[in-house]
Amino acid sequence: QNTLRYAQEAPDGQAPDLSKVDLSSVDNVLDRWILAATNTLTREVEKEMEAYHLYNVVPRLLTFIEQLTNIYVRFNRKRLKGSKGPQDTLRALGSLYHVLMTLCKAMAPCTPFFTESMYQNLRRCQPSAPESVHFCPYPKPPVDVEEDTQIQQSVSRMQGVIDLARVLREKHNKPVKLPLKKMVVVHPDQKFLQDIAGELQTYVLEELNVRVLETCSDPLKYADIRAEPQWSVLGKRLGKSMGTVRDAMKDLTVDDLIGYEAGKELTVAGFTIGPGDMKVVREFRRAEGVDASEVDASGDGDVLVVLELTPDEGLLEAGLARELVNKFQKMRKSAGLVPGQVVECYLTPAVDSHDAILKVMNNQSKYIVESLGAPLMLGSVAPAHAVPLLEEQNSVGSGLNFTSLITRPTVFPLVPALKELNSGAAQGLAVWLASRDCASLTAESTNPAGVQVTMEGVKFSLKRGVHFLISATELYNNGFEILK
Repeated sequence: QNTLRYAQEAPDGQAPDLSKVDLSSVDNVLDRWILAATNTLTREVEKEMEAYHLYNVVPRLLTFIEQLTNIYVRFNRKRLKGSKGPQDTLRALGSLYHVLMTLCKAMAPCTPFFTESMYQNLRRCQPSAPESVHFCPYPKPPVDVEEDTQIQQSVSRMQGVIDLARVLREKHNKPVKLPLKKMVVVHPDQKFLQDIAGELQTYVLEELNVRVLETCSDPLKYADIRAEPQWSVLGKRLGKSMGTVRDAMKDLTVDDLIGYEAGKELTVAGFTIGPGDMKVVREFRRAEGVDASEVDASGDGDVLVVLELTPDEGLLEAGLARELVNKFQKMRKSAGLVPGQVVECYLTPAVDSHDAILKVMNNQSKYIVESLGAPLMLGSVAPAHAVPLLEEQNSVGSGLNFTSLITRPTVFPLVPALKELNSGAAQGLAVWLASRDCASLTAESTNPAGVQVTMEGVKFSLKRGVHFLISATELYNNGFEILK
């Protein structure tokens, strides 16, 4: 679907050959991650298949499919639809195509019929490919590099950060639709902190609906740390001495624990404790006078996430704007519209909700326009000739009620300008414009002389932006005073 959309918007109207996209030049962090994860998958599957460890293959494939769906596709929906321009869209589509084709070949021995159906669909973008997935050689990844491992680890930790923050929201009954002011990610690995505060930051903030993300490499600023033995590992090796070692671990200093995390071996009660023998646990330390309802934290023993939970008025307005957008997006779906199909959105507040909703619409207009792809306007502006697609009664927040309406794109005759052109014919010209289809009128308006129309034997030249507007977006951009 996204490939067809790209073709429709391309100057030549041709679908791209996604197999020829140069993936060596991708710079998006999630493109690099999914390509690296695909290389790792093919190596691991080949290794396990050669050893006849088939029981390890399917779980690994399922894990990868879950990551592909819940991280790459979910976080890149807007990019795949063209939000960052044609070149970025092409790289995203090319990356996804390469991953799906590689996954298809790697899965073929396990799910021969499913992958054959999937392959034939993918092959439509590459007619020169072999006729069947079972005629294709097993994919060979390039030689592993350090960056592959680093980016995979950073994205894995990012997913952990998102999960921990979601747990905190659920614990304090703060739904994702309510924006929060700030979150802090605490971890000693500077490279991970650079990744999550840099290339990954946009995805984290958008997924969690948080305004600011800060990082901290000092584990003692927000937490106390302590050691816990890995019982399954040490129990077998130490036997009855396990209790003595466990008690001695309580006396380890912060420097000991930080050194252990960096790979240093420790001597505890006369025994050598190496990697995997002990777990360093971080427990959140709340500042004095701060309640758990204001600031709370959650950790998984590796990353600690601190979340500010008290919203201000601006954040509450942003939350209501997010709800408004969600209502209209659901209406689009209910009306059977496809992504990219242009409609116009109107809202009529109830009397007791008018001021509050109008304030949200004004203060959050930029977010609303970016999310809906069109301005959200009051129902009083909707022309009588607008063709409605769906109308609903809705509410957001604590009982803010309104009527929501989506219509087909509508021509807006500018009656004052038409009267200046010819007061006697103005009404007839307005009716004629209102009856016109937006697409055909758009094509005609490219004529430098304007749209030509003859009425009662008189020829008129009507110009876009002077005598009429072709959409509510043009009206919004020109200001509503133009109608008066």
